[in-house]
Amino acid sequence: MNNFKENDEKSTFGQYAELDKILDLKKGIPEDPCSLQYYFDQMAMCLTVFSQMNHYYRYGEYNRCKGNFKDFKWCLSTKSKAHEEAQEGLRKRRLQQWMKFRQGPNSEDIWKMRTSPKSSE
Repeated sequence: MNNFKENDEKSTFGQYAELDKILDLKKGIPEDPCSLQYYFDQMAMCLTVFSQMNHYYRYGEYNRCKGNFKDFKWCLSTKSKAHEEAQEGLRKRRLQQWMKFRQGPNSEDIWKMRTSPKSSE
């Protein structure tokens, strides 16, 4: 992880993108409510013949769509909660998804920032 300056300004540099996300979470910006229609459509698309055949071709097994069903159930559960509780759940989920994404492999693992021009040999 990078070390970041402790300030409330939004940075324009990519290296501070993580800080920007965390600052957004701290400022209490209201989260957009999750869309049941979106998660239902994602689950339904996962179960289509084309999607299943594509998954079978790539991985040698059918997709059980557990992640899609889990997302749909989670979104459904936020609808029955109080507004403040739902907002807190949405913030936590967004942070968890973002952290999961950042912990996975990315281009920063491959490309290193140069501080000087490459020497020609």
